[in-house]
Amino acid sequence: MPTHESRIAVTKDTIGFTGVPFAAGGGAVITGLSTIHVHTGVELGVALAHGFMHLNGRDFPMAKGDAYFVDAMIPHWHYGKPGQRFSNTWVCMPFSALLGLVPGTSDVRPLLPFVGLRKGLSPVISGAAALSRDLVEVNRLFRERPRDWDVDGWQLLVGVVLEVYRRHRDQLDGIADLPSAASYLSLLPAVGRLDEGFKYPLTVEELAALCNLSPSRFAHLFAQTIGVPPVQYRNRLRISLAVEKLVTTAESLRAISSHCGFAHLSQFRDAFVKYTGTTPAVYRKQSPAT
Repeated sequence: MPTHESRIAVTKDTIGFTGVPFAAGGGAVITGLSTIHVHTGVELGVALAHGFMHLNGRDFPMAKGDAYFVDAMIPHWHYGKPGQRFSNTWVCMPFSALLGLVPGTSDVRPLLPFVGLRKGLSPVISGAAALSRDLVEVNRLFRERPRDWDVDGWQLLVGVVLEVYRRHRDQLDGIADLPSAASYLSLLPAVGRLDEGFKYPLTVEELAALCNLSPSRFAHLFAQTIGVPPVQYRNRLRISLAVEKLVTTAESLRAISSHCGFAHLSQFRDAFVKYTGTTPAVYRKQSPAT
């Protein structure tokens, strides 16, 4: 079994969700630090070769054609058998965009498998050829026309989310401490504001008011349901955008820091080191040219 470093690394395929409904892509890796990542949005994908996913301290085998899903902010990585490459295709979207896909405004149960991963659900879905084909098609449609996304793509994506829920419904009923669907729904205004306005100095009090909750109740519910405190969620959005700019532009560190919402360059550097384990300057130097 390969040896993995423990620290999290943000990679080029961690995309800041700015200006598009969601992101799509693919990759081929053996293993190593560059494959360890977190997403600020949920990920759904398909294994295009035999391999493994490492999540929550466990390794999950994936056969060619298996579908998989990962909740926002869960560190994970994919890798192949010794000496073999693992390849995949994926779509990734902000938490608030996923909530918007669910039919109706009061039923968000289809989202519960994502948080259920933190409670022991397997992220791998085997024997679901139609689900995997739909995910490959969603990926193709979006990559071909990301600025002209149509109703067919959304309908496919809704079907994928509902199928993930149907396949885990019975298991979810057995998880006693799973956050309720109502918790997700009550946090939607704040999550949407963070996804869209993470560059701005939003306070816990402002976010709590959007949800008609006290600041203390909001902070507790957010951390319990989303998996990280609201300030950390915001900072990870900022760092995701910073990573994208570091590897795709020649902007100065000070300009990137300001663009991503940090008041001081030192604040940006400290947050970047905390999240990625290295400084912005070193990260840029070690990143391959785009």
